[in-house]
Amino acid sequence: MRAARGIDRRYACLIMNHRLSAQPILLVFLALLTALIVSACNLGATSEGEGELTQEASPGAPPTRTPPGTLTFPTPLPLTSIAQTRQPGIPTSIAGFPTSVLPPASQPTSAPVVPVSIVILSPIPGNVVAGNVQVLGSAQHPQFLQYQLEYAPEPNPGNLWYPATGAIQQPVLNNLLGIWNTNAVQDGTYQLRLRVFLRDGTSLATVVNSIRIQNRAPTPPPSATPNIARPIAAFTMDRNTGQAPLRVRLNNQSTGTVTTYQWNFGDGTTSADRNPRHDFTTPGLYTVTLTVNGPGGTSNVSSQINVQGPTPPNAGFTSDRSSGASPLTVQFTDQSAGNITGYHWNFSDGTGSSDRNPRHVFTVPGTYNVFLTVTGPGGTSSARREITVLGPTATVPPTLTASLVAPATNTSEPTETPTETPTDAPAPTEATPPVASFSASLAADLTIAFTDASTSSSPGGITGRQWDFGDSSPASNEQNPQHVYAAPGAYTVTLTVTDAGGSHSVSQQVDVPAPEPVAVVPEAGFT
Repeated sequence: MRAARGIDRRYACLIMNHRLSAQPILLVFLALLTALIVSACNLGATSEGEGELTQEASPGAPPTRTPPGTLTFPTPLPLTSIAQTRQPGIPTSIAGFPTSVLPPASQPTSAPVVPVSIVILSPIPGNVVAGNVQVLGSAQHPQFLQYQLEYAPEPNPGNLWYPATGAIQQPVLNNLLGIWNTNAVQDGTYQLRLRVFLRDGTSLATVVNSIRIQNRAPTPPPSATPNIARPIAAFTMDRNTGQAPLRVRLNNQSTGTVTTYQWNFGDGTTSADRNPRHDFTTPGLYTVTLTVNGPGGTSNVSSQINVQGPTPPNAGFTSDRSSGASPLTVQFTDQSAGNITGYHWNFSDGTGSSDRNPRHVFTVPGTYNVFLTVTGPGGTSSARREITVLGPTATVPPTLTASLVAPATNTSEPTETPTETPTDAPAPTEATPPVASFSASLAADLTIAFTDASTSSSPGGITGRQWDFGDSSPASNEQNPQHVYAAPGAYTVTLTVTDAGGSHSVSQQVDVPAPEPVAVVPEAGFT
């Protein structure tokens, strides 16, 4: 009995232990079941609720949901809300970053800016150079057209200058003017000139003297140069053209330490004043040169003044073409009016001519300003035209077509004659250049209205026009311009039109009458 009771007790304990150990498993099972029920409820929910919420929202684009797990940070403040800080005494740029502090310039910042800057900064007088020489300086002017570097032996009694670089149509301010190749120049002492051509036909120039070229012998070591800045010569004038007697006031604009001034007016007279005025009594083209001296050296600059008489000549010319592939041969025809004793052509490629109607060949592609300056007892006059030289066109090999090439046959048999093109087939037409024509009428005192009457057979019509009014004023590309002349007289006006077939020019003389005199009512007065 006792043994049976002991066995029953042990069995009951085992069952109790089994129930206790199964209780956690049951809890886990219930938890999983609860989770499944909750997820099933979520999955069973429809999107109608979301649609109702969206309909209640304000009109606009539907809101986008944020993907699960995306972190949202506070919106950053704009950078402008944070005050920029900087150290005292350090200037701040536009972006707010500190910039480097430059030492004060030798000239005050309040000094007026001179619009004319024609100067060679390097090489300086007395330099010994060899090989390719970098020429540094400035070529800047409100009426800038182009500049050119030239050199000549020193002394230069014949005033003959040779091109050191080609004509450059880009103004330069304190930078590289060009490369002077001295390898083909004999050793010796030379002078270097920077010449700037203006739109009115005049020019400015500055010259650096005593430059020694030494390529055939060892270059000596440079001597110690005193650390004194060379003065830079510059000046302006109240006028550069007019009828004789012409009084011109010259305003010195030189910079640096200057001890003496020397003016040469080009008519045999000079002056040592700082701001002189001079009377030109005889018609002609005069070159006024200012030379300044100081502890750092010497510098000079020159400008032209055109003094005219009562009946000055009027320069004008035409060309048989204004553009084409190189080598381009252009025939120039003089159309000047008035009493003329001399012609001077400048083709801007280092060459010129004194013929009246020269023919010139441009070999290097580029845009060239061709100047004609005529001289007579009444003074001088200049005219300008542009010539565009394109690169050489490559010759395209002819395309072989079946109708033009005979088939290969035996030499013993006669060769078939190629079939001729039917007469009813339209022949290819070549593009023909336009025909330039215009008329002129008086619009107001000294004002002429021009009407373009040119014709073109090109499908695209006339694509470009260029008016040369014959008074050295800038050209116009308008179709029907109006031009105001400074004085009455006879002017040679040239119109050049361009289309797909080429270009054509026409010139005619336009008489500008003097304005009607205005009756002046006398005004009484006494003291």
